Amino acid sequence: MLKTKRKLIIGLTPGRGIELFTSIFEEFQSLYPYLTIIPIELSVYQQQKKIANGEIDLGFMTLSEDQRTDDNYVLIYSEEMVFITSKNHSFNRNKKSLKPIELNDFCNEPFVFMNENSTNRDLINNIFEEAKIKPRILFETTFTSSIIKAVESSLCCSIVPYYYAKKSPIPFLFSH
Repeated sequence: MLKTKRKLIIGLTPGRGIELFTSIFEEFQSLYPYLTIIPIELSVYQQQKKIANGEIDLGFMTLSEDQRTDDNYVLIYSEEMVFITSKNHSFNRNKKSLKPIELNDFCNEPFVFMNENSTNRDLINNIFEEAKIKPRILFETTFTSSIIKAVESSLCCSIVPYYYAKKSPIPFLFSH
């Protein structure tokens, strides 16, 4: 019996999306050999629009409950946002204090964040609003890996998903 080849268009976020895709692709292909998978890297908001328009079938995205549209969502994984500094930051050199770490301790530091079109940026903005802090933004970027490099270079501090912090040698201090 000959099976018809079908296609599945999957939306992936730039950065971690391709890592997720490559980690499951081989097994998925062996289970569904007559299915052609077409990965497309898009921002979360772009994926949501294309799913609503029927241009992609499935999307893997990072967002909070209040960022969801009317489409169906399945929670696969939940992670924390973590505050990161360079190893050379004065806070890390003077860690003798047992005082709990507060975001206010870093209110005068420069920060690098994802750009305003990122769902993670919405989460970060909420964290700073809750703390009643207006962050000093050095620059914005579209890639979390660029934030990690800026922090490793001692240019700034930031808040990133735990996924990125655990892969880097920089210390992360607290989570939200």
